[in-house]
Amino acid sequence: MSKAPIFVLAQAPRTGSTWVQRLLTSTGDVLIWGETSVLLYPYGDLWSYDDGENPDNPHSLKKFRKQKARMWMAVLQPFLSDVLPAYKTMLEELYEKTAKREGFPRWGVKETRWNEKVLDFLNEAWPDSEKVFVVRDFEKVFCSRFKASRVTQGRTRRADILEFCSMWTEQGELILKHQNDPHCIVVRHEDLVGRRGRQKKLCRQLELNEPDFDQCDKKISWSPHVRKIEPNWERKKPNHLDLQARDDLEIINGSPHYARMLEVSKAFGYEWLGEEG
Repeated sequence: MSKAPIFVLAQAPRTGSTWVQRLLTSTGDVLIWGETSVLLYPYGDLWSYDDGENPDNPHSLKKFRKQKARMWMAVLQPFLSDVLPAYKTMLEELYEKTAKREGFPRWGVKETRWNEKVLDFLNEAWPDSEKVFVVRDFEKVFCSRFKASRVTQGRTRRADILEFCSMWTEQGELILKHQNDPHCIVVRHEDLVGRRGRQKKLCRQLELNEPDFDQCDKKISWSPHVRKIEPNWERKKPNHLDLQARDDLEIINGSPHYARMLEVSKAFGYEWLGEEG
């Protein structure tokens, strides 16, 4: 059995990645830790560049070597080549050792917000690590994220929707770009839910035992407004955008990413908001 970590990377929040996290963890072979955006941490804008200069921070370690404390040091940072090995060690100390302490031989992390630098880091730090990309139809994701609650999570509902469209598009494009890379598996949420054969196949692909369906067959919802457990959740009909959401549709249609959203949707085999293509 492989000991390489498994990273579950969602196309966006509300794609069902938490359920995939539970599915894989239920095998007893891997503990997939939850999202904290921890994988994005090393990619701030201020690290010193090994080659060239960081345009966002000219006050680099190379400059410090020449000027010492005569320079402005408020944002002085080590080289990125120093940061990444240290960060790899920190993640292994934090997640791998604690997973083994809890009785799991493998470890992983689930994230809903990530970028290409994250993939580069994962491939460099753990070349044999498995990346499970979870995608879902935009309409179902949008309804799950926005229609159940009209509470604004950012500045305004419009800003929230535009930011969500951007994330769903950009992370979807990255998944398409890397879908044929070694150790990458793309799963559509719709193809897994309620299909135990495909769930078992995913686990076999990752060199895991079969899932314990007693642990992961029930939908568990948690939010400030909803905390519940629902049996047989795969049989429930999804929400759909309707006339009450016409204001939201206008925002979606006006997104600067709209054309790209259609292309991403088509590439994953989805109809776009009830229309073909």
